[in-house]
Amino acid sequence: MSRLIAFGCSNTYGQGLHDCYIKGGPGPHPSKYAWPAQLAGMLNLDCVNNGIPGASNRLIWHNAVNFDYLADDIVVINWSLIHRYAVLYEVDGYTNLGLWDGVEKDISEPWKKYITAIDDDYDRIIESCTFIDHTDRFLKGKVKKLLHIVFNGEEFPFIPHWCGFEFILSAGPYNVNFPLALDNNHTGPRGHKELAKAIKEHLE
Repeated sequence: MSRLIAFGCSNTYGQGLHDCYIKGGPGPHPSKYAWPAQLAGMLNLDCVNNGIPGASNRLIWHNAVNFDYLADDIVVINWSLIHRYAVLYEVDGYTNLGLWDGVEKDISEPWKKYITAIDDDYDRIIESCTFIDHTDRFLKGKVKKLLHIVFNGEEFPFIPHWCGFEFILSAGPYNVNFPLALDNNHTGPRGHKELAKAIKEHLE
């Protein structure tokens, strides 16, 4: 059976949904009610959910270009928020950095200070667009179909002229316009279902 391959952060993972909820953090596996599983069901495809809670666009790019694809895969990438980052390790994986209160205090606190004191939105947009554009160029011709969505389209007031990708929609409205998940923060089941329907329309 053909596969739907999804990449993204907690919005792709399904954090906060009732089969993926642990107080204070994500459950041990992606939710079967998150948009990738919903979309795969609508299309009669196997679902491979590569969402990682807290993932930055850097980590999503790294995972997307290192995945083992098949020629008939359909790939949908839900790009994350621009002020996140990841430190990548050859052996031990990665460390996510963001504006949340991180477990790795020695690492996360300097990152938060950097973002709030020094960093610039233009710099973050250029970096994210570099990762997204490279992923787009890398995957075209390798898979059957590739779509890009973004959580917050307002973070991208412009796309550099050298980019060849486009976002088909923003996922954020499906978070704010429908009841939230059990953690009262992430997208709820209705929002995931409606997002899956919207992506399906673009695939068709």
